[in-house]
Amino acid sequence: MVIAAFTVQAQYQLPNPGFEQWDGTAVDAEPSNWNSFATSDGTYSGMASTPHHYHRNGGRPGTSGSSYLTIYSKSVIGVVANGNMTTGRIHAGGMTASSSNNYNYTQRENSAHCQPFTGTPDSMYVWVSFYAASTSSQAQVKAIIHGNTNFQAPNHENNAAFYCGMAVANFTRTTSSSSSMQWQQVKVPFNYGGLSTANYILINLTTNGVAGSGSVNDSLSIDDIEFIYSAWLTDLTLNGTTVDGFSMGVFDYSVTLADTAALSAAVVAVQTQVADATPVITTSRLTDSTAQVTVTVTAEDGVTVKEYHVNLNAPMPTPAPGPNTDTAQYTVTVTCDTTMGSVSPAGENIVDSASSFTVTATAAKGYRFSGWAIDPGYTSLVTDNPFTFTVTSDVTVTAHFEVDSTEGIRSAVLTNVVVYPNPTTGLVTVEAEGDAELADISGRVLMQWNGSRTIDMGPLPSGVYFLRCGDAVQRIIKQ
Repeated sequence: MVIAAFTVQAQYQLPNPGFEQWDGTAVDAEPSNWNSFATSDGTYSGMASTPHHYHRNGGRPGTSGSSYLTIYSKSVIGVVANGNMTTGRIHAGGMTASSSNNYNYTQRENSAHCQPFTGTPDSMYVWVSFYAASTSSQAQVKAIIHGNTNFQAPNHENNAAFYCGMAVANFTRTTSSSSSMQWQQVKVPFNYGGLSTANYILINLTTNGVAGSGSVNDSLSIDDIEFIYSAWLTDLTLNGTTVDGFSMGVFDYSVTLADTAALSAAVVAVQTQVADATPVITTSRLTDSTAQVTVTVTAEDGVTVKEYHVNLNAPMPTPAPGPNTDTAQYTVTVTCDTTMGSVSPAGENIVDSASSFTVTATAAKGYRFSGWAIDPGYTSLVTDNPFTFTVTSDVTVTAHFEVDSTEGIRSAVLTNVVVYPNPTTGLVTVEAEGDAELADISGRVLMQWNGSRTIDMGPLPSGVYFLRCGDAVQRIIKQ
């Protein structure tokens, strides 16, 4: 049941559109804000004033309302007088049904017989149940929005200066039995071909659109007259092109753009079905790669709203290639005795599997590089320096150095280091100044002292040893 809040929306919907309010409790009381033959004027109003309508209780099926209106035709001095109900006033001024002195009109000076109205609805919906003896008889519901005049229907209907727009519904019977109801909703658009402003509305309900036609006891029941205001879109474009799949009854769309820059540059435009609907377009950036455009369309009545959404998606830029975290990685540990030299790169190094890796050894003064010990992978020293190899597992690479005997002999001569006997089988006298040390061929220090001294090499294995005093190095052979 349509019951409007008239204090707020009086200019957009009718008061009492569902015939719920009546001006009395009698079965032939008039519905509030509606007028029948009982309140007609004109020369023959007294003759026509007998009721042609009923207040029907019980409500139409499917509605929450408790009543509706029925109008019916009857015989007046042998002439069919159509059932008639209006928001204006019935004027009975002629003896013949088709006389131009018989009309419904807006009586502006009488608030009971006029309906102010400034809206321009797009269509009218009305529920009807119509019985007629003839299958060709047509009932009529007509709404006329007109200017600030006492509009007469049908006398002024062909003069565009008098009206703004009209909606006319003509329909044949919905039921073939006078004792049964068959409701249907009639929907009819307004045609705004007139030239006047919208100041009043005149609604006329009749059992036949042709005066004096039809049959006695034809009856028309009416309920829930509603004016519809459009908030539809007829076009929705993105950057000048209609969104793929657009239809006015579809409210959600998704569009994929070329890249994220296109999100900020996207321009959405719309076309409303009617000029008096107001669209508002807002854009919300949801993430770096998504945005949503919302189009909210509000109809003229300020109540009817449609909301359309366009979801915009864009691929994120492809990031620059980074480390391949899917590739296995290994630790290469490079070390040496730092008293004899240095290595590069020293320490633990994280290396991708199957990568090439290069190590370099640099001997300290008095020493020379002798080779790389690689564990696991090699059973003997590798003498290449620098040395490049392929990493396939965790590995430790150790640089080995030995005393440079040639450099030692030269230094010994220069510094007058005296060693005797040499070769020796046991005791060796060393005449020198400062710190001294004895090392084996691998560079491992065996003894350390200061100044001249006799040392016992008897317990040591036979072989070559090196005596170092300051920068001087002397080779000693143990037999």
